[in-house]
Amino acid sequence: MKVTITELEKLTGITFKTLKKRLEDTPVSRTTNKEVYFDSKVALQAIFNNESKETLKLDQERAKLAHIQTKKLELEYQKMQGTLVDANEIIEEFGKRMLAMKAKFLKIPVRLGALFNAFSSASELENEAENLIYEALEEAAEPACKSSIA
Repeated sequence: MKVTITELEKLTGITFKTLKKRLEDTPVSRTTNKEVYFDSKVALQAIFNNESKETLKLDQERAKLAHIQTKKLELEYQKMQGTLVDANEIIEEFGKRMLAMKAKFLKIPVRLGALFNAFSSASELENEAENLIYEALEEAAEPACKSSIA
């Protein structure tokens, strides 16, 4: 028996839009100027088989959502424990350390300039410069390194 989507809508109680979506891959039996006809047996099979596929998709989507929520909670738990750190926090801390290191290195010429007259030879000045560089590097390597320019 040949039926239209409108007739299938009356028979099944499923909306026209849903039927059209479920029948999009179903072969058309016959077409007139205004109507598209489907074989009723093939059409009903497509409608109700598709319904079970949609339910399966919904179950799969719920499972995916539950999985994602679980992962999110695991990440939050790891962050609370201190075993996970936000990348933005790392970037911010790295920036602070770089600023602190820059400030320490920029102070070296000023400190050497103040001590310049105290040195009797170039090698003493060179040794003091080396000491100040190593001091700045050691301070920058400490975990408590601050970004203040002091």
